This record gives sequence, structure tokens and C-alpha cells, in this order.
Amino acid sequence: MSASLLSKYTYKMDNLSRNAYALTQQEDTLSKITQWISEGGTLTQFAASHGANHAQLYLWIQEVKSRRDQYDAAVKLRDEYLRQSMIEELRSIATFDVRDAYDDNGDPISLSDVPLRLRKSIASVKKVSNGEMTSTEIKFFDKIKAIQLLGKELGMFQNKVELTASKSLEKLIEDSWQEN
Repeated sequence: MSASLLSKYTYKMDNLSRNAYALTQQEDTLSKITQWISEGGTLTQFAASHGANHAQLYLWIQEVKSRRDQYDAAVKLRDEYLRQSMIEELRSIATFDVRDAYDDNGDPISLSDVPLRLRKSIASVKKVSNGEMTSTEIKFFDKIKAIQLLGKELGMFQNKVELTASKSLEKLIEDSWQEN
């Protein structure tokens, strides 16, 4: 690594460290971090948005139990938020009605007029031209796959094993005693 590149790297790391230290000195930093995380963000994103060193912020959080507990609670909230968001996205794909993409004449409606729930199920929109005529091709995400993933997440599809026996458990135990 050249001396000038090393110097730039060192300067950047010093700035990140100074910014992280300055953040840790502010009274409301932990509440800002936990709010950021509980709303779906990460500590890495928070550090980057504040020009701070992620590792230093993380170590600052970990050094005091109350900070660590608040951080862990925020991570749990974020994970639940992301889980619910995933379920909503899968639900949109699994339950869309393709008729919502067309007007009463069977023509595609403007993408800006397509309901949000249906837009979430669109994988791509492409203009197709064959010289004289241009049409719009709408491709949707795989509805069956979304149904499978959603059902699996909600515990709807469980493998059931059915056992049948010609003898009751009591009879099997009784027979095993008689053999000995």
C-alpha cells in the first residue's frame, strides 16, 4: 500500500473513530440507535449515516449491560418487523388478482394506477414492439412459490405421519412379557 493511500485510509479511520466517540458522548445516541434498528435498520447503516466507526459503536453498546439489553430488544423488534414485512410481501404475491392490472376494456392500466398490493406482485414490466404495434408485457412473481413460502412460514404445511397397528400398545407389552 502506498504511503499516500495509507495516509488517506488512516485519516478516514481517524474521522470515523472521532465521529463514533462524539456520538457516544451524546445523551440520546442509544435511543437514536435503538429506534433506527427497531424500524428495520442496522447498526452498520446507522454508523455509516453518521460517518462513525461501526465497531466502536458496537463495543460501546456491549460494554454496559443496560445498553446491551436495549440494543438486543431493538434487534428483536427489528426482526419481528422484518418477519411481518416478509409475510405482507408474500401475501401480496400469493393473493393478487391479475384483473386489477387491467381496465374494463382489458387494456393495462397505468402502473401508477395499479394498487400497491398488486404492484408488489409484479416482477417486471416490459414494452414489446413488433414494428406496427407496441404492447406492455407484465410478468408476475411466482404465485405458487409465494403460497408455499407463506404457508410454510405460518405453519400451515406440516408433514403428518399416520401410524396404524394391528395390536394395541398394551397387547404388544403383554406379548413381550409372555415371550420372556
